[in-house]
Formats: sequence, structure tokens, C-alpha cells
Amino acid sequence: MTDYAEKLEERIKPNWKTAFLAVIAVGLIAHMYKFTNTLLNHDSLFSIYSKMNMSSSGRWFLMPACALSSYYDLPWLNGLLSLLYAGMTAAVIADIFDIKEKHVLILAGALLISFPCITNTFFYEFTADGYMLSMLLASLAVRFSMVGDNKPWHLLISVLCICFSCGIYQAYVSFALLLALGHFMWELLNNRHENKEYYRWILRQILAFALGMLAYFIIWKICLHLGKAEPGSYLGLDSLGKDKVGIISLIAGGIKKTARGLANFFLGRNVFKYGWTWYAILNLAFLLLCAAVLITAVIKEKLYKRPSHFLLFLLCIIATPFFAFIWNFVMVSGSYHLVMLQSLSIVYIFTLILSQKYLKKSPRVLAALLFGVLAFKFTVQANICYFEMDKSAERTGTMATEIVTRVHRLDEGNVEKFAIIGGKEISLAALNQEKSGEIMINAHQITDNLIFDHSHGGTYLVEISGIGYPAVSEGELSELENSPQVKDMPMWPQNGSVAVIDNVAVIKLS
Repeated sequence: MTDYAEKLEERIKPNWKTAFLAVIAVGLIAHMYKFTNTLLNHDSLFSIYSKMNMSSSGRWFLMPACALSSYYDLPWLNGLLSLLYAGMTAAVIADIFDIKEKHVLILAGALLISFPCITNTFFYEFTADGYMLSMLLASLAVRFSMVGDNKPWHLLISVLCICFSCGIYQAYVSFALLLALGHFMWELLNNRHENKEYYRWILRQILAFALGMLAYFIIWKICLHLGKAEPGSYLGLDSLGKDKVGIISLIAGGIKKTARGLANFFLGRNVFKYGWTWYAILNLAFLLLCAAVLITAVIKEKLYKRPSHFLLFLLCIIATPFFAFIWNFVMVSGSYHLVMLQSLSIVYIFTLILSQKYLKKSPRVLAALLFGVLAFKFTVQANICYFEMDKSAERTGTMATEIVTRVHRLDEGNVEKFAIIGGKEISLAALNQEKSGEIMINAHQITDNLIFDHSHGGTYLVEISGIGYPAVSEGELSELENSPQVKDMPMWPQNGSVAVIDNVAVIKLS
């Protein structure tokens, strides 16, 4: 047993360990606040316990992917498993690009785990470990189909990884695509293979992704049939193949949504209307660095003297934003959520790798400093997000306690159900512009109170506060909203905003 352990340790490369440990260390700094507190949001409120049966949304492998940590929303356990999967992903990336320099490995791991999309994923921590497993599978799909690797069984592994990664969450197909593009561009610059190997790799990638997605689609259809379910509305899956939209309109719409999505991600908001933030400035500096590094790499490797390679390199650059937002070109309806854009972290990591190889000493140090600042800023933003979620939890708990107390005081043994009326004006209780400028694209997902309508407030009062009564149905709620007695009630927190009407405790928020 000892010999086996020693052999296993020998096979684990030092750069894998460094990348893995960097993710664990930075991940704890960035996200421990979330791991050690119960910070619910509008979605996780409904998934305190959930079996993750999301076959209707195309995520047919999410249930087994999350089974290891149970189907409870366990912040600490889910968080640690997520870091383990993300750490292994960083090790795979280090292996793909054969990164040896420790500072590059540390920065790459820091960028991967502090990325704003990871923070957004931890807003839904009940499913985060499954999503991080999907990211790991996406990276393994690329590792087993690298340029020059023509082993059939490696291709099969790649196909299976794509299939099951997509089965957990479709968005991580983009992670595999961008990582594959980065690997291919890296190989083109290094020029270690004959031309036929590059074209053979392209064909293998087309085959791997086509077979992987076909297998995913077939399994999804089987799951829907066995479960007697219909495709859900998520990402417009229910309208897939039904919308009569021409290919040109679909592509034009996809390009428009992609351009808008990129601007929103890198700038966070309309900087000309609301002003510039450090998030936007640092990202702008990154984009300029990215362009400069790509040009420098092409010149130093004299890629322009190899026309076919240069053309392939340019095509990879052009394809990057479209692969990152690939579902824009499949779904007519539906929009990209921040949690779906983790693939963009590959652009940062790839730029980091190129900058440390092709820039001169002083620019190289400045580039490394920029990435360090970016990772730090992302980490700060993550902690601000969790701080605001913590305040939301406190406000929600205080309000829930007062509601339950006032309901119980009115209950003379005749209350059977409860209803929350109105509250829509605080349903998007976004942070003000000054505060939202600090956490940017994550800000709109943080409400200042979770009791903002009947659905969310009712769930909180039943699941967290233990009010002791069931919530009324939607039909009963509609009748109450139109009741003259309810219309005459004052709004929360005024006296009379909680009343018992026909054995129903009514809480009127607006």
C-alpha cells in the first residue's frame, strides 16, 4: 500500500500541486464568508433541500453530480467540494499549457477561483459542487484530445466528458470550447507539429463535440420520456426547434446579444451614464494587454510567415466571444446569466500565460501585477457580495420574526393559512448605484430582503421561521388581492397591515 501511494505521489506533477493549492488558498480567502454562513438568495430559498431533478431543463446529470454532498444546501461541505473540483481543474489547465513558473500557476489558480462567475455560482451553493464538477469534466475533455493525441480511447473519454459536463450544466460546454481554442492557439505559436496534425485535431474536435452533444441530447430525450416530462423554459429549451426563425435572423440576434453580453461583463454597466469603476478600468486595461500580448506573440513567433497557421490563429480569436456565448446562437429566447460565463476566465488565464512568455521583463512584471490586482479585486467583490447577502439575511430574519409575532397575537385559534399581498416594488431591491459599482454584475442578484412577494416570503416563513400555517394557493391569493377588506388595509409595517380575514392571516406589503 505504501509503494502504491509513493508511485501515485510521483505521478502527481509539482505544477499540478501548486495550481491546486493556489485555488484552495485563494478560494478560502474569497469565499469562506459564504461557506461559513447561511446566505440565501431569491433562488436558493427554494432549494434548502432539493433533489436537483432538473431533467426538464436539460440538466439530467445534475442529480448524481450533487449526490455526494447530499441534496441539502450545506454551505461548508458544498464549498469545500467545489474548491476541490476547481483545484483539479486548475491542475488540468496547468498540464494542458505545461505551466512551470510558480507565480503563473498561483495567478492562474487565483483568477480561476476568484472570477465573478464563481462568486455568482456560490449564490446558488446548493448546486455549486455539481457545477464545479462540470467545469472539471470540461477541462478533462480538452486534456484528452490535445494536438498530436490520436488515441481512440482518449477521444472516447473526451466525448463522455463533454456529454456529462453538459448533462450537469450546458454552459460549461463553452468552458471546454474556449480552453480548446487556447490550447490550439498555444500549439500554433509553438509550432511543434506538422500541418496535418493541426487539421486532424480540428476534425477530432468537431467529432468529439458533435458526438458528445448528440449523446447528451439523446440521453436528455430518454430522461424526458421516462419521466413523462416536457422541456422546461430555461434558456428557451421548450421552444427549441419550434420557433420559426431564419438562420440569418438567429445569427444576427445571437451577435447582437453577444456584443451586449460582452459589454455588460467587461464594463459592468453603462459607464458613460453611471461613471467608471475600478472593475471597468481594470478590465479595460486587461483587454488592451490582451490585444498587445497577442500581437507580440504573433510577431515574436513570426506566425505571419506561416499563412495557414496565422489564419487559424485569427479564426480562433474571432471565434472566442461566440463560443463563450454559444447558446445565443441556438436559443431564440432566453438570456445569458453571469453563472454561465465562467469560460471567460480562460481568456484571462491564457493572456496571463502569453504575457509571461512573450513580454520583456518590465512589461512582464506589470502584466503579472495587473492580474494580481484583478484577482484581488474579484476577491474583494466576492466578500462585498457576501456581506450584502448577510445584511439581507439579517433584515429578512428581523422582518419575519415581527410578522410571525403579529400573526400569532391575532390568532385566536381560527387562523388556517397565511398570505402575503403585494411587495413587488421591493422585489428588485437593488443596491444603490454607488454600492452596486463596487460589486458590479453581481449586484442585481442581491435583494435587501427576501420577503418581497408571496412566493418568496411564504417559503421563508414556512421553511425558516416556522410560522405554523401553510401559505394560500395562487387562486386564493388572487381572490384576497381583489377583496375590499384587503384593499382597505394599510401597508406594512403600519398597524393593521397584518389582519385575519376568513381564517387567513393576511400580511400586506403594498
